[in-house]
Amino acid sequence: MHLDLLSPPLATGSLPLSRIVAITLPALISSFVSAATVDLPRFPALSPDGTILVFSWRGDLWRAAATGGEAVRLTSNTANETRSGFTPDGTRIVFESDREGLKNLWSMRSDGSDLRQLTEIDSTFSLSSVGVLDGKPVAFIDTAMEGDLYRSMRPYVVSIDGGTPVRLHDAFGAAAVSSPDGARVLFERGSSPWSRRGYHGPDNRNVWMYQPATKSFEQLTKYDGNDGVPRFIGADEFVYISDRGNGSLNLHRAKVGAAIDSGARLTDFDGMDIHGVAVALDGTSAVVAVLGDLWRIDLTKEGAVAEKLAFTAADDGLVNREFRAIGRDVDEVALSPDGKTMAFVANGDVFVRATEEKSPTRRVSEGEARERDIAWSADGLSLYFVSDSDGSDSIYAATVAQTRGDVKDQGKDKSKEDAAKDDAAKPDESATPSSDAKDDAKSDEKDESKDDAKSKKKPAKKDPLFDSARWADAIRFNTKPLTQGGDDDRRPLASPDGTTLLFTRNVGNLARLELATGVVTELVDGWDDEIEYVFSPDSSLIAFAHSDQDFNKDIWLMPADGSKPAVNVTRHPDNDASPRFSADGKILAFLSERTNEEVDAWVVMLDRDLEGLSARDLEQYYKDAAESIKKRKPLETKPPETKAPVVVAPAAAAIEVTPLAVTTDPVAVVATDPAAIPPAQPIATPETPTSSATDPAQAAATTEVVAKPATAAPKKPLFDELELDDAYMRVRRVTTLPGDEGSLLLLPTGDSIVFSATEGKESALFTIKTDGTAQKKITGPTRVFGLNFAGDRVVAIGGGQGQTLSLTGEAKNFDIAATSEIALSKRNAQKLDETSRIMARKFYKSPADKGLDWPALTARYRELATHARTPDEFDFVANMFIGHLDASHLGVRTPDGSSAGAGAGPGNAASSGAARRTQGRLGVTTISAEGGRRVTAVLPNSPAALASPRLEVGDLITAIDFEAVDPSKPLESMLMGKTGQESIVAFTRQGAETTPPTTAQTLNSIIVPMASSQERTLRYTAETLANAAKVTQLSGGRLGYLHIASMDQPSLDRFERDLYAAAHGKDGLIIDVRNNGGGFTADRLLSSIDVRRHAYAIPRDGDLTRTSSYPQDRLFIQRYTMPMAMLANEKSFSNAEIIAHAFKTLGRGPLVGQQTAGGVISTGSESLVDGTSVRMPFRGWYIEGTGKDMEENGAMPDFVVPQTPQDESNNFDAQLARAVTELMKSVPSK
Repeated sequence: MHLDLLSPPLATGSLPLSRIVAITLPALISSFVSAATVDLPRFPALSPDGTILVFSWRGDLWRAAATGGEAVRLTSNTANETRSGFTPDGTRIVFESDREGLKNLWSMRSDGSDLRQLTEIDSTFSLSSVGVLDGKPVAFIDTAMEGDLYRSMRPYVVSIDGGTPVRLHDAFGAAAVSSPDGARVLFERGSSPWSRRGYHGPDNRNVWMYQPATKSFEQLTKYDGNDGVPRFIGADEFVYISDRGNGSLNLHRAKVGAAIDSGARLTDFDGMDIHGVAVALDGTSAVVAVLGDLWRIDLTKEGAVAEKLAFTAADDGLVNREFRAIGRDVDEVALSPDGKTMAFVANGDVFVRATEEKSPTRRVSEGEARERDIAWSADGLSLYFVSDSDGSDSIYAATVAQTRGDVKDQGKDKSKEDAAKDDAAKPDESATPSSDAKDDAKSDEKDESKDDAKSKKKPAKKDPLFDSARWADAIRFNTKPLTQGGDDDRRPLASPDGTTLLFTRNVGNLARLELATGVVTELVDGWDDEIEYVFSPDSSLIAFAHSDQDFNKDIWLMPADGSKPAVNVTRHPDNDASPRFSADGKILAFLSERTNEEVDAWVVMLDRDLEGLSARDLEQYYKDAAESIKKRKPLETKPPETKAPVVVAPAAAAIEVTPLAVTTDPVAVVATDPAAIPPAQPIATPETPTSSATDPAQAAATTEVVAKPATAAPKKPLFDELELDDAYMRVRRVTTLPGDEGSLLLLPTGDSIVFSATEGKESALFTIKTDGTAQKKITGPTRVFGLNFAGDRVVAIGGGQGQTLSLTGEAKNFDIAATSEIALSKRNAQKLDETSRIMARKFYKSPADKGLDWPALTARYRELATHARTPDEFDFVANMFIGHLDASHLGVRTPDGSSAGAGAGPGNAASSGAARRTQGRLGVTTISAEGGRRVTAVLPNSPAALASPRLEVGDLITAIDFEAVDPSKPLESMLMGKTGQESIVAFTRQGAETTPPTTAQTLNSIIVPMASSQERTLRYTAETLANAAKVTQLSGGRLGYLHIASMDQPSLDRFERDLYAAAHGKDGLIIDVRNNGGGFTADRLLSSIDVRRHAYAIPRDGDLTRTSSYPQDRLFIQRYTMPMAMLANEKSFSNAEIIAHAFKTLGRGPLVGQQTAGGVISTGSESLVDGTSVRMPFRGWYIEGTGKDMEENGAMPDFVVPQTPQDESNNFDAQLARAVTELMKSVPSK
């Protein structure tokens, strides 16, 4: 079809008509499709001849000329397609994708057609390369699917036609790539994250070569930094990336067989790293990925300079924004003091709605800034919240600008104005009134007096600026900043008298804002960003809980004005938290882990007189408190009483920002001029009893605020009235349930608490009296945010929506009907900025101490983050960014299903949406055989070993649930979704080679497959038992062996359980912390293995020669005082390194193995607006005596024994053997 009818009239100099009518519809349409710049291409792959380039962008694979230009989409799926590689003949592309819910290998023709799935594995893996092995095209992949004790990946190969991955060799490693003829395979060993810049330590990466013909290994690079991602560019030459030289990852070139570390650097990127490499099979060119660009290098020319490539792609179908229904994504709730309005935080924005049914939802904030930490003013006029819209966390106040009623009244007011004009136009008939008129006037006077009397009975209409009920009907809002200036201010808390805000400033400082003056005073200078604080109901006291430098948290009380030093009222070496006042401020409830290392609820009478009350008097005290509480009303702020009528600003008028002053004086500056109070944030003055009434007429005669003088004698400050010095001795335990309690609330009367505890396998909410009686369940899992003003309902989140709960469990839910429009580039910029602020404020060392220009790096990676459209892309950028800190325990991960930064839409969803069905495990190892899968090993105590009849080595599995087994596929693929379910396994058992030989048997067995995690546990047990057997063999039965899997309490419990069996009657013990990922129990373990003996005990008729005996029931943990050695390696991490350092520093015995990783920092985590987790290292560890930072300085063994790939292939543990040898030197000879 030609478009003659669409051609415009020819103008002078126009193309000939014949040229115009030749334009076809596809060509014209393409001319209207705008092109987008490809701004974050990753994972390049080159065709064998180097002319075609495939890369991943926005979660899909794209194809373009290797010199740049227009890119064409090859895949369009809601999954993530990332790494890819061409087959040697260039006809197909193998790639990794999670489109079936689990990351697996797929292949397609080079034009994107003929899609095939190659693997079905439920373990995480990565595509390394596509090449040749044994003359056949294969894909090389990395995975840890066997659950090895050694914490590293193994390289596997799988046919490009699909099938079961098999080991490349029996050593550990990754990033395997074959030479063009398949005679040699390069791979890397070591697993330091590539995103961590500048790592130099034992877990660094180096390039090795494996020769399949001889099954031999050779190390090609030897550098304490990172060398890896090797790629052949000929039979005996290769390129790889390395940070040697300028500290940035660049492309290097080397020859096989030349001196180790010989070669040349081909690129010169500085301050930025190569994160992807592709090399043409013919070795003529390479493409590398650096930040958000691809660069091409001509490998045929010496000294060639990398050329930056540019790509465009049609922007149709590209998702730049998304819409997310957030009705069940509520993160915070706050109920107004009058109970008429609920405020919410969802997806980083603030919303409100009335608590009446079917009330609409109104958005208070919008945009990509993150809002959170909502809190109401005591009078309900202002809603405080925190926003990072100015580049830091600042506190804002929102007030009502307009209501639905205002809109309705506009029409009524217009009608009244028109009526008034009509009346003015009528003649004045009262100028000369008749006698009848006078009588009428008298009559009217009487009527008017009656009307006046009636009108006086009607409540006066409230000033809109002072009417908190307007929030329930609000549709528009005014906001103004209360704190700004670059500090991070969080978690505002309003005082009950309406004069003050408490909040945290930066990391752990508790500050107070005087609302009348804007003066900020820092009350507590600390480092603990989890500081908790609460006002006493009369606003005179602050209770706060924070940790000291020994990381012990106690509860402190101080006057709210900071006029006197704080008093520690709990004084215990275990953590105390969550202080809660009763309505009169005389009873304090809190949480404490002081008993059995479990968190329980406790209470203390701050007024010692209450301790002396009888049960009857105490009950009366609570009844009186309840009656008093019933009379409480929310604080009501009234407008100043003036002589002239108060002029109210238009509802939508902007509120001026009051400049804020800051002081470090411990005593706050108090406002003396009430007129300085901004109209939209009036100071709240609770009414107090007076001896005489104030004359309204007199009040109206002045423009100044009229104070109501109190004639009562000054009341003694509550802080001075309470007995605090010995309060820590008078605490009482309230709850005694197993496990930890939380979500503590103290009812205003002080006689009961609300708390959460574990019931079965899930959390539940309970109430109990403070004497430990009358415990009742309120509801199931919920997140608690406080009590309503009356104190009889819990404000919470349940099922993702706001709710209030009565103390008997009756729930009122308040859903919000809102949809957020998310501009993905802005959202990702906000997330990157927040990540930057978190690290700048809380990382255990200042970025400046690391020599980093943090603002400049933030700007660079913020720009890169704006190009991300999938969670994987954002995480990639963010991890590169924080990698500049060169530290362990770092990581950014967006959760599956997150919308922010996910780009949910065609080709850009957070996840594929496919169910992640796991595969069951029988506990056998199999290989392909004719007719099924042949069993080569059976795991002890596995379902296969415990079945009847059980599976044995040599059995041929032929069917599962009557479906024939495909020999080319993993057995586990037949067990998809069958974990924990009975399966009928059919197998053939060969006849025994006897005389005469027995015939083969066909058997069926009912087996319940286990989960992969259970299989890993069984493999761990089998491997550690094998190690123990080796130690027994090598030591002649004189030494014991124990491996500690993790530095957590369950592992410590297993250690204590197994200590007797492993060490009793032995002359020494080897403790193995190799491959231990860390935890927190180093000092608890030291209590067992490094004890100074002070006595021994012998009973009547006991063995007098046993001078090591001691009553075990007197010990905190079972101890071991005999000779000992410890094994550690480069996979010993974090707290496992601390125990290795301690073992050596304290001289407990020889430390054997390899230097530990050098990754010792205590870490926590922060959540970004969409739930993205940011690991945040906050505490460094240093070696006693030397002061050396354990980070980047792993524990160096007394005897260093490398673990080589040859030893791994031969299943020989040289480190274990050396530990036996060295420990035997300390064992007395027999």
